[in-house]
Amino acid sequence: MDEVIIIGAGYAGLSLGALLAHKGYKVLILEKQERIGGRASGYRDSEGFYWEYGQHSHRLAEEGPAYRVFQSLGQKIEFVSAEYPPMVYYQGNLYPRPGSILSIIKSKMFSGGEKFQVTKLMIRLIRADPNQWWAKSAWEFAQEKIFQPEKIKNFLDLLCFTIMVPKAESCSAGELIDFMKKALRAKRKVGTPKGGSEQTLKKLEQIIRTNSEIKTNEEVKAISVKNGEVIGIETANNFYPAKIVVFTAPLDQLLSLLPLDLLPENLINYAKNLEHTASLMLYLISEEPIAKMGLIMGAGVPLWAHFPTVEDPSLAPNGKHFAVFCWMLERGKSRDSTNLQEAEKKLRNAIAQMFPDYQAKVLSEKKVFVPLQNGALLKPEQARPFRPSPDEVKIKGLFLAGDTTNGEGVSGDIAFSSALKAYKAILNHLS
Repeated sequence: MDEVIIIGAGYAGLSLGALLAHKGYKVLILEKQERIGGRASGYRDSEGFYWEYGQHSHRLAEEGPAYRVFQSLGQKIEFVSAEYPPMVYYQGNLYPRPGSILSIIKSKMFSGGEKFQVTKLMIRLIRADPNQWWAKSAWEFAQEKIFQPEKIKNFLDLLCFTIMVPKAESCSAGELIDFMKKALRAKRKVGTPKGGSEQTLKKLEQIIRTNSEIKTNEEVKAISVKNGEVIGIETANNFYPAKIVVFTAPLDQLLSLLPLDLLPENLINYAKNLEHTASLMLYLISEEPIAKMGLIMGAGVPLWAHFPTVEDPSLAPNGKHFAVFCWMLERGKSRDSTNLQEAEKKLRNAIAQMFPDYQAKVLSEKKVFVPLQNGALLKPEQARPFRPSPDEVKIKGLFLAGDTTNGEGVSGDIAFSSALKAYKAILNHLS
């Protein structure tokens, strides 16, 4: 019998599996897809391009949750050197992204009066206590703290987009404040693994396989419980006995694996109302870079763009580059064909505004709809204090992890942080 069975081989499942295996426990990870990595999975095609669906960088770099996982394993994440500064797409133009009071004053994005308002907003966000603002939106914060906040609404949207919420009305002020405080203290705001997510996934997999196992193409059908305790996992073809099971997929998927009367009502409500993010992504392949610059984020528009091969040539064959352009989609409309067409039109128009000659450089393109990008949109109702803890379920031996639980951070980094929290909870349970 395996000591721990983990459902899902994404960032959370692999991190937790590696931590437990490194400690000497025997772990079995079950993954329904063909490849490990979950939403961070990638592959290298026959031409030599490494494709992954998203920008799998780690906020706060060496001071962030992902790096802390690797430190606990005696490993490091090798980040690429960030040679180019981040940019902002604002009202059809590109500007250096202001990240300090001095850069705000120097920025051409704002008029004199707007600079005063933006500076005031930044200072008040930095001085605020996130614990007082988890349940309120960033827009509510601005309305309370700033005179005529509508004049700097686009900049506030930009700040919220740094935690992957494109609109201030939907953004937890507490999450924004918490992240800004940490980012201002960090030596590096973000780190991108050299070689993409492949580096992090391979290192975690190697640690796990020293004494444990990962099975792909193994979809879990039910978590078996007897007398209030976990006894194992049922898949289409097998039953795996276990006294400890960890569920790491988005929590709305947990509801189909257990009788609902075994779950707390607050967890059921959270899972049923869980709001993810989706996106439309456009990859442009060229012989010379579309641009040489850092990450672009939209102010007032849900757009981001990245030029990964400019800083990491290992992601493409010699003499080739690709750029990634993403448009985040509204909940409930993401699969609608009309909405997708409209999003693509807006995305292509924005690319043309930023880079008028880009089409002359493009050799080919890939268009991808990503139905689930971030597990939990960081809106007030889904802020960290309101997301479930590792032992929320109250079934003996059943634990939770992943980016829909109450790990700290943003996007995939929540998964790494949640793995550290679940690891501590499991060790406490075992002791």
